[in-house]
Amino acid sequence: MMAGKRMHRVAQIGCGQKGTSHARSHVLVGRSQIVAAADPDEENLALFCERFDVPGYTDHRELLAKEEFDIASAILNSRNNPGIVIDCAQTNGIKAIQSEKPIAERLADADAMVAACKANSVWYACGDVERNWSYYWKAREILESGELGEVLSVTCFSVSPRRWDVQGLSLMRMFAFDSDVAWVTGWVHGDAVSDYDTGGYSGHLRFTNGIDGYLHRRQGARTGIEVVCTKGVFESDHRYMRMRKVDDNGPSWSRLSEIEGLFPEEL
Repeated sequence: MMAGKRMHRVAQIGCGQKGTSHARSHVLVGRSQIVAAADPDEENLALFCERFDVPGYTDHRELLAKEEFDIASAILNSRNNPGIVIDCAQTNGIKAIQSEKPIAERLADADAMVAACKANSVWYACGDVERNWSYYWKAREILESGELGEVLSVTCFSVSPRRWDVQGLSLMRMFAFDSDVAWVTGWVHGDAVSDYDTGGYSGHLRFTNGIDGYLHRRQGARTGIEVVCTKGVFESDHRYMRMRKVDDNGPSWSRLSEIEGLFPEEL
């Protein structure tokens, strides 16, 4: 543990492959320790408890009643996640809850989870790593300033045959300035309750502020995200970022020049 830093106590709820990965990450950070686990699958639970040397419970409610901890790492499928997150939020002593995406099958369930956390002053986090990158927020601040004019569209290009997932949707909404969605047309395929990300999003969204969002599922030469404005473009493939601006003669590929010094050469 880092000197002077408090050690956080973490209970792992959901001990499958993804839950074990999250638990291992908590341990590797060096500021948290796994203190208990819960999973109705006795085989998964036994393997997890042996690996992390913690007590295990087949019912998360028994864990909540008997153990003391700061953080609930609830890594579950979207069908079971809402009820368990709400149970955790309503348990005294829990300060934060972490989940994986997607957090629920229905918007009403997601709203109930957020409301329960707010009512009990519990921090709630989900797997939205890419949205939290400081360079994306730097790009958004520049776009909000109007330097590139009005934002017209945000396009997500597939990075694999299965993607985009909810990370891409979250980034798209971020660059639409977190506006609500007016309408959507498209499709998604995959098992919402599997241990794997649901992939295969493709279609067209219109945000209430007029910005269009486009999702390309099929893998091609372009990857990442592109934000098109009236006076410029922001592009990122999550390794390289660049922002380009048109000159005074109007929009044209030949008149787009990169604004230097904004982002590292490679992330």
